[in-house]
Amino acid sequence: ELDDAFGRGLISGRVTLRRVDRYLDRPMGGRPGVAALRRVVDAHRDRGAATQSKLEVIVSRAATLGQLPPASHQHPVTICGRTFRLDLAWPAEQVFLEADGAAYHRTRKEFLNDRERQNLLVVARWRPLRYTWPVANEQPALIVDQVRTLLDDRRLGAS
Repeated sequence: ELDDAFGRGLISGRVTLRRVDRYLDRPMGGRPGVAALRRVVDAHRDRGAATQSKLEVIVSRAATLGQLPPASHQHPVTICGRTFRLDLAWPAEQVFLEADGAAYHRTRKEFLNDRERQNLLVVARWRPLRYTWPVANEQPALIVDQVRTLLDDRRLGAS
């Protein structure tokens, strides 16, 4: 919950890593929650970019707990002069994972843009996996198995 709230704060601009770092540099003398906040801040700093949704946090956690190789979060890919950010990506294998929440696919335009984006990525030889809320919550092992299968296929040269 803290990770999700912090990520949303970063996305909205109400929170910055610099401001939180300045806050955490103050003497805290055993204040509750400070250690948890430090872990969340460090995780976001390590990701290089904030996650976009609670669903993405859940999917990312499943990948980590499933001991998949480290993923690049919000990985930028430029195709035909357009830059896209992939929720989680394994660039060497050209495999990416998208956490598809309803909040980010509300309008017809967003829906159509998402399909065009995926087609461009597939033509550029990227392999997509897309997960929704029910799968992320009820079948995290499925996510891990499917990602691992694609990563192994790509490492072995299968396409």
